[in-house]
Amino acid sequence: MSECAASTAADLAERLYSFVPADGSTVTNRAVRAHLGCSEEEYWPIKNQLVAGGQLFHGRGRGGTLRRAEVDEQAPPAIGPALAPVVRESDLYEPMAAVIRGDRARDLGSAPLGVVVTAMQGSRLTGGPWSRPDIACVEIRAYPYVPGKWLNLTTFEVKAADSISSQAVYEARSHRNAATHAYVLLHVPDPIAASAQIDNVVAAARQQDIGVIVAGDPGDYDTWEEKLEAPRVEPDPDQLNQFITTQLPDSVRHNLACALR
Repeated sequence: MSECAASTAADLAERLYSFVPADGSTVTNRAVRAHLGCSEEEYWPIKNQLVAGGQLFHGRGRGGTLRRAEVDEQAPPAIGPALAPVVRESDLYEPMAAVIRGDRARDLGSAPLGVVVTAMQGSRLTGGPWSRPDIACVEIRAYPYVPGKWLNLTTFEVKAADSISSQAVYEARSHRNAATHAYVLLHVPDPIAASAQIDNVVAAARQQDIGVIVAGDPGDYDTWEEKLEAPRVEPDPDQLNQFITTQLPDSVRHNLACALR
């Protein structure tokens, strides 16, 4: 039996909270899981309970980070893991979609109805040269004190390490016309060498209300870092409906229709 499995939920929550720096600096999810001796399945519910209760906040950083809601003063810096080599853009789609569907969703406390690689649709008509993102994620959110159900459609424009430029932002801005959130998702095996390019992308993205995520290893959420959060926007309903109709598979559309009833 693991150390984590042998502990009660209350003990784990107390140990988790105590491990997060008291000065307000962040610690990675990976470091916390290692400290607790928990698997991902054991860790996420405990972490999300503390976030939902207001004791902890999500922070930006590789693999998702945590920081305390109430701060004292003091802090150890987190060190990122080794990064993976450059790969072709088309080889990034599936592992990145798996992370969006899995660890990233768990970290954000979301439950996607579908995460779809939309780049590989051949000559299918989807509305223009930049209307088709590489990955799309759809979910329904409900809030305790806000009436109704909220549809979130998040798009991701993926770029390989040898194709990082601000053009990715304008591609993401194009398909954001039919989405509530849009991100540029960059594969960055060497963040030091690519720092100037990343800064240019972030500067352009901030002007266009586009989010930016960099990933050292496309399939390892612990190497992902959200440089800029994408704000929620309200797309034109006709364009949103058209996107869902033309770019999401029947199974996802069925799940979405059932969730909206």
